[in-house]
Amino acid sequence: MLSAESTETSRALFHRARRSLAGGTTSSGRIITTGSYPYPLYIAHGKAAHIWDVDGNEYVDYLNSYGCAVMGHADPRIASAVAEVSAGGTMFGAGTIPEIELAETMRAMIPCADLVRFADSGSEAIQGAIRSARGLTSTRPVRRAGSSRRRSPTRTWPPPAPPWTRRSCCSPVCERQPFGCSGGGRVSYARVGRRAAGAMTSLT
Repeated sequence: MLSAESTETSRALFHRARRSLAGGTTSSGRIITTGSYPYPLYIAHGKAAHIWDVDGNEYVDYLNSYGCAVMGHADPRIASAVAEVSAGGTMFGAGTIPEIELAETMRAMIPCADLVRFADSGSEAIQGAIRSARGLTSTRPVRRAGSSRRRSPTRTWPPPAPPWTRRSCCSPVCERQPFGCSGGGRVSYARVGRRAAGAMTSLT
Protein backbone atom coordinates (compact mmCIF):
# COMPACT_ATOMS: atom_id res chain seq x y z
CA MET A 1 0.00 0.00 0.00
CA LEU A 2 1.36 3.39 -0.99
CA SER A 3 1.77 6.03 1.67
CA ALA A 4 3.47 9.39 2.02
CA GLU A 5 6.10 7.74 4.23
CA SER A 6 6.86 4.89 1.81
CA THR A 7 7.32 7.29 -1.14
CA GLU A 8 9.23 10.06 0.61
CA THR A 9 12.11 10.04 -1.91
CA SER A 10 9.70 10.37 -4.83
CA ARG A 11 8.09 13.35 -3.11
CA ALA A 12 11.49 15.02 -2.62
CA LEU A 13 12.45 14.36 -6.26
CA PHE A 14 9.19 15.91 -7.43
CA HIS A 15 9.90 19.11 -5.50
CA ARG A 16 13.36 19.13 -7.07
CA ALA A 17 11.93 18.53 -10.55
CA ARG A 18 9.53 21.46 -10.22
CA ARG A 19 12.50 23.82 -10.30
CA SER A 20 13.47 22.64 -13.80
CA LEU A 21 10.45 20.95 -15.41
CA ALA A 22 7.19 22.72 -16.21
CA GLY A 23 4.69 21.28 -13.75
CA GLY A 24 7.44 19.11 -12.32
CA THR A 25 7.00 16.38 -14.93
CA THR A 26 7.36 15.62 -18.63
CA SER A 27 3.82 14.20 -18.81
CA SER A 28 0.72 15.33 -16.94
CA GLY A 29 -0.48 11.72 -16.75
CA ARG A 30 2.42 10.81 -14.48
CA ILE A 31 1.26 13.11 -11.71
CA ILE A 32 -1.48 10.69 -10.67
CA THR A 33 0.66 7.52 -10.35
CA THR A 34 0.55 7.84 -6.55
CA GLY A 35 -3.20 8.28 -6.38
CA SER A 36 -4.21 11.04 -3.97
CA TYR A 37 -0.62 12.14 -3.31
CA PRO A 38 0.27 15.17 -5.49
CA TYR A 39 3.51 13.82 -6.93
CA PRO A 40 4.52 10.98 -9.29
CA LEU A 41 6.52 7.86 -8.53
CA TYR A 42 10.14 7.80 -9.65
CA ILE A 43 11.28 4.39 -10.86
CA ALA A 44 14.84 3.24 -10.23
CA HIS A 45 14.94 0.00 -12.25
CA GLY A 46 12.87 -2.86 -13.61
CA LYS A 47 13.20 -6.56 -14.32
CA ALA A 48 10.71 -8.57 -16.37
CA ALA A 49 7.21 -7.60 -15.14
CA HIS A 50 8.39 -5.88 -11.95
CA ILE A 51 9.65 -2.36 -11.24
CA TRP A 52 11.17 -0.74 -8.16
CA ASP A 53 10.85 2.91 -7.20
CA VAL A 54 13.58 5.06 -5.65
CA ASP A 55 12.29 4.17 -2.17
CA GLY A 56 12.73 0.45 -2.84
CA ASN A 57 9.02 -0.37 -3.21
CA GLU A 58 8.30 -3.18 -5.66
CA TYR A 59 5.37 -3.17 -8.11
CA VAL A 60 3.95 -5.33 -10.88
CA ASP A 61 4.17 -3.14 -13.98
CA TYR A 62 0.76 -3.36 -15.62
CA LEU A 63 1.37 -0.10 -17.48
CA ASN A 64 4.21 -1.55 -19.61
CA SER A 65 5.37 1.92 -20.62
CA TYR A 66 1.96 2.57 -22.22
CA GLY A 67 2.36 -0.59 -24.29
CA CYS A 68 5.99 -0.16 -25.40
CA ALA A 69 7.50 -2.64 -22.92
CA VAL A 70 5.44 -5.67 -23.90
CA MET A 71 8.50 -7.89 -23.40
CA GLY A 72 9.02 -6.59 -19.88
CA HIS A 73 12.10 -4.83 -18.55
CA ALA A 74 15.76 -5.72 -19.03
CA ASP A 75 15.06 -8.77 -21.19
CA PRO A 76 18.52 -10.28 -21.85
CA ARG A 77 17.73 -11.00 -25.51
CA ILE A 78 16.70 -7.40 -26.18
CA ALA A 79 19.63 -6.01 -24.17
CA SER A 80 22.04 -8.18 -26.19
CA ALA A 81 20.54 -7.09 -29.52
CA VAL A 82 20.64 -3.40 -28.52
CA ALA A 83 24.29 -3.73 -27.44
CA GLU A 84 25.18 -5.40 -30.74
CA VAL A 85 23.52 -2.69 -32.82
CA SER A 86 24.93 0.13 -30.66
CA ALA A 87 28.47 -1.17 -31.18
CA GLY A 88 28.11 -0.38 -34.89
CA GLY A 89 26.48 3.04 -34.48
CA THR A 90 22.92 4.06 -33.74
CA MET A 91 21.67 6.84 -36.03
CA PHE A 92 23.11 7.92 -39.36
CA GLY A 93 20.54 10.21 -40.98
CA ALA A 94 20.69 7.95 -44.04
CA GLY A 95 19.26 4.70 -45.33
CA THR A 96 20.18 1.35 -43.77
CA ILE A 97 19.60 -2.30 -44.68
CA PRO A 98 17.58 -3.10 -41.52
CA GLU A 99 14.93 -0.50 -42.41
CA ILE A 100 14.35 -2.25 -45.74
CA GLU A 101 14.18 -5.63 -44.04
CA LEU A 102 11.71 -4.34 -41.46
CA ALA A 103 9.49 -2.82 -44.17
CA GLU A 104 9.54 -6.10 -46.09
CA THR A 105 8.58 -8.00 -42.92
CA MET A 106 5.71 -5.61 -42.26
CA ARG A 107 4.40 -5.95 -45.81
CA ALA A 108 4.48 -9.73 -45.45
CA MET A 109 2.56 -9.50 -42.16
CA ILE A 110 0.02 -6.93 -43.42
CA PRO A 111 -1.20 -7.97 -46.90
CA CYS A 112 -3.11 -4.71 -47.50
CA ALA A 113 0.02 -2.59 -46.90
CA ASP A 114 1.39 -1.75 -50.33
CA LEU A 115 4.10 0.53 -48.98
CA VAL A 116 5.53 1.41 -45.55
CA ARG A 117 6.68 4.75 -44.15
CA PHE A 118 8.24 5.01 -40.68
CA ALA A 119 7.59 8.01 -38.42
CA ASP A 120 8.88 9.30 -35.09
CA SER A 121 5.42 9.75 -33.57
CA GLY A 122 1.77 8.99 -34.09
CA SER A 123 1.15 12.64 -34.94
CA GLU A 124 3.73 12.56 -37.72
CA ALA A 125 2.30 9.32 -39.09
CA ILE A 126 -1.26 10.69 -39.14
CA GLN A 127 -0.16 13.93 -40.82
CA GLY A 128 1.67 11.95 -43.51
CA ALA A 129 -1.40 9.80 -44.12
CA ILE A 130 -3.63 12.87 -44.41
CA ARG A 131 -1.28 14.59 -46.85
CA SER A 132 -1.08 11.44 -49.00
CA ALA A 133 -4.87 11.02 -49.05
CA ARG A 134 -5.44 14.66 -49.95
CA GLY A 135 -2.79 14.57 -52.65
CA LEU A 136 -4.26 11.43 -54.20
CA THR A 137 -7.92 12.49 -54.08
CA SER A 138 -7.57 16.29 -54.42
CA THR A 139 -10.09 16.73 -51.59
CA ARG A 140 -9.62 18.19 -48.11
CA PRO A 141 -12.16 16.60 -45.69
CA VAL A 142 -10.95 13.59 -43.70
CA ARG A 143 -13.34 11.38 -41.74
CA ARG A 144 -12.19 10.59 -38.21
CA ALA A 145 -13.37 7.12 -37.19
CA GLY A 146 -12.62 7.29 -33.47
CA SER A 147 -9.93 6.53 -30.92
CA SER A 148 -8.76 3.35 -29.20
CA ARG A 149 -7.80 4.98 -25.93
CA ARG A 150 -7.11 8.25 -24.19
CA ARG A 151 -3.46 9.17 -23.86
CA SER A 152 -3.80 11.24 -20.71
CA PRO A 153 -6.49 11.90 -18.09
CA THR A 154 -6.14 15.62 -18.81
CA ARG A 155 -7.12 15.24 -22.45
CA THR A 156 -10.49 16.70 -23.39
CA TRP A 157 -12.87 14.18 -24.92
CA PRO A 158 -14.30 14.30 -27.44
CA PRO A 159 -12.31 16.76 -29.53
CA PRO A 160 -14.34 19.37 -31.43
CA ALA A 161 -16.01 17.74 -34.41
CA PRO A 162 -15.09 19.12 -37.84
CA PRO A 163 -17.93 20.93 -39.62
CA TRP A 164 -18.59 18.16 -42.11
CA THR A 165 -19.27 15.56 -39.36
CA ARG A 166 -20.86 17.76 -36.67
CA ARG A 167 -24.35 16.79 -35.45
CA SER A 168 -24.03 13.46 -37.23
CA CYS A 169 -24.09 11.29 -34.11
CA CYS A 170 -27.19 9.22 -33.45
CA SER A 171 -27.36 10.35 -29.81
CA PRO A 172 -25.82 13.10 -27.66
CA VAL A 173 -24.68 10.35 -25.28
CA CYS A 174 -22.50 8.81 -27.99
CA GLU A 175 -20.48 12.00 -28.26
CA ARG A 176 -19.27 11.39 -24.71
CA GLN A 177 -18.17 7.80 -25.25
CA PRO A 178 -14.36 7.36 -25.31
CA PHE A 179 -14.52 4.97 -28.28
CA GLY A 180 -16.82 7.07 -30.41
CA CYS A 181 -20.11 6.00 -31.96
CA SER A 182 -20.35 3.60 -34.87
CA GLY A 183 -23.85 4.84 -35.68
CA GLY A 184 -22.74 8.46 -35.92
CA GLY A 185 -19.73 7.36 -37.93
CA ARG A 186 -21.94 5.73 -40.54
CA VAL A 187 -24.14 8.81 -40.80
CA SER A 188 -21.21 11.20 -41.13
CA TYR A 189 -19.57 9.04 -43.80
CA ALA A 190 -22.79 8.82 -45.78
CA ARG A 191 -23.11 12.60 -45.70
CA VAL A 192 -19.51 13.26 -46.72
CA GLY A 193 -19.56 10.46 -49.29
CA ARG A 194 -16.95 10.65 -52.02
CA ARG A 195 -15.92 14.15 -50.98
CA ALA A 196 -13.79 12.68 -48.15
CA ALA A 197 -10.09 12.23 -48.83
CA GLY A 198 -10.14 9.12 -46.65
CA ALA A 199 -11.02 7.64 -43.29
CA MET A 200 -8.65 7.43 -40.35
CA THR A 201 -8.70 5.89 -36.91
CA SER A 202 -6.62 7.45 -34.14
CA LEU A 203 -4.66 4.77 -32.23
CA THR A 204 -3.17 7.02 -29.56
